[in-house]
Amino acid sequence: MTNCYLSFQIGIAKNTVYRLLGPTTIGRGSDNTITVPVPSVSRNHAKVTLKGGTWIVEDLKSANGIVIEGKRVDKSALRANDTFKLGEVEFNFIESETPEDSDNLTETVEILSASAADLDILAEKEKEEFWTERLQDVISAIPFLFSLDTVERNKLTDTATLHGFKAGEMIIRRGDLGRSIYVVLNGRVRVFLRDQHGSELELDILGESKFFGEISFLTGKPRSACVAATDSTMVMELSYTPMRKLVQENPAVKKVLLEYYHDRLENIKAKRSEIGMKERRRDPRVNEQLPVLIIMMPSTTPTDQVKSRSWKADSVNISKNGILVKVPKAEPEEFQPNDQVLLEIDLEADLGKVRTGGIVRRSMLYETEKRTTLVGIKFVGMTDTDSKKLNNFVCGETLI
Repeated sequence: MTNCYLSFQIGIAKNTVYRLLGPTTIGRGSDNTITVPVPSVSRNHAKVTLKGGTWIVEDLKSANGIVIEGKRVDKSALRANDTFKLGEVEFNFIESETPEDSDNLTETVEILSASAADLDILAEKEKEEFWTERLQDVISAIPFLFSLDTVERNKLTDTATLHGFKAGEMIIRRGDLGRSIYVVLNGRVRVFLRDQHGSELELDILGESKFFGEISFLTGKPRSACVAATDSTMVMELSYTPMRKLVQENPAVKKVLLEYYHDRLENIKAKRSEIGMKERRRDPRVNEQLPVLIIMMPSTTPTDQVKSRSWKADSVNISKNGILVKVPKAEPEEFQPNDQVLLEIDLEADLGKVRTGGIVRRSMLYETEKRTTLVGIKFVGMTDTDSKKLNNFVCGETLI
């Protein structure tokens, strides 16, 4: 059996290995399979797909394209140990022949260790035994996986992305978008907050088998705290889609996550109170890209002809009162203040779609070359049902 992987490094400290399981998008936006938060990488930069037994990397009309051996290409077949660059980030395509009954996570860990040797994730004496019995012990000790059998555990961890960090390297920052859950496989991480003056409040130190990120996973809200590696650390990232499926199929998993969610919120509140750290005022607004259909309400032109137009757009941010959207191939002049529109917003995250009326408040050109326009719209005439859906999405009142 041949397993295929993408290995890449961001900056000098963070190394990542992702096992290719199907069509994989890469870009700066959080809607991609692999998110690369680097300015030289486009929001939706490239896609890797399996065609006729060969993995193909293809450009998605990005600004900097795909560069192989110094030349920009639109598409290329990938062979073992091929490298390609998206912006300043270099990716290595890895093929590995493994027995049918092999442990895919162990193999992924080995690849991460080999590609991130400078991180010293494990001491030399630990390496051989960690990949076998010790790794399985770490996985089986993860609190929300207690109720699963080995097959169910392996099914989830086979989809994981692995990251290696040097001591002091930030893993997530407060306010980041993302709904993955992270598990510490080796090393330790520090969970903390910073106030408006830069002072830090330590919330917890997490070691092997401990996890973080469940608050954003359950609520859809931005990250509520900062997390940094205290040692050379290996972290397993479990992405939202397989975790959501696991929660839906296993009530015991959801119960554990909810217990940790409530305990950690109480811990944050108590520690803030101890030192008198006040919660920053936070606008109830979610910076997340959502599919939006905009339909301009019919109006009468000077020639008395009825006109009706529609656009497919993506949200930049959304609140309970309105939305800011990016509309491709549109001019600002097409959206005048007080124009009335109908909106269909796909909230995803099990909440479905919201349909509402809206009034255009402002518009401006966002990207000159791509003729993309930013449009601010105030909600009007939303039903109570849709209002509750939106409120749950923005404020996180409904947990997965």
